[in-house]
Amino acid sequence: YEGGGFLGELRTVTVLFIQLRTLEVDFKTKSEEAIHLIQKLLVAMQQIILKYEGFIRQFVVDDKGSVLIAVFGCPGSAHEDDPSRAVTVAQMIQKKLLELNQMSSIGVTTGNAFCGMVGQTTIEAGAGGRRDYAIVGDVVNLSARLMSKAVGGAILCDEATYTNSKHSIQFNKLKEMTVKGKSQPIQVYQPISLVGMTRDQKAISR
Repeated sequence: YEGGGFLGELRTVTVLFIQLRTLEVDFKTKSEEAIHLIQKLLVAMQQIILKYEGFIRQFVVDDKGSVLIAVFGCPGSAHEDDPSRAVTVAQMIQKKLLELNQMSSIGVTTGNAFCGMVGQTTIEAGAGGRRDYAIVGDVVNLSARLMSKAVGGAILCDEATYTNSKHSIQFNKLKEMTVKGKSQPIQVYQPISLVGMTRDQKAISR
């Protein structure tokens, strides 16, 4: 930690891309009803993510859709079972959104990423200076690709996420998929039910 921000480093993280497939927002009308709905959905997802000590990287709502990006394994809140936590969160968010009449598509991936502050400080760049905590790497791109492939409200996980969470979560092994940015098809898994929870997870869920 230096200069008010975390130092850049390569970390193992689990990344979730969550798309609200049935949320339609008309930005021209700027209706209070739409704003209230977005706020309600965001709060619902935020509560679940924070309960399992994840980090909300970004929530984007534009004419291309609505996507929330969450990360597990950031400094100060990393756990050995972060992949399991992330998949559990994906399942809980999927269930909660269905209760709110919203269908979601979710991609979950685990791997190394550059994590750290980017941008300039206010002193360096003047009053307009801005710094953000960035998470950059193939693991992020792959999570977005799996989200786009998760049709019908599915949750899709990569091999690394499956390997690190199969002790507590049951999965179906799906057919290999071709995704942008990968020269070869990748193996994909879909979580189906929770087998058990780690001691840490049980403590958190109480």
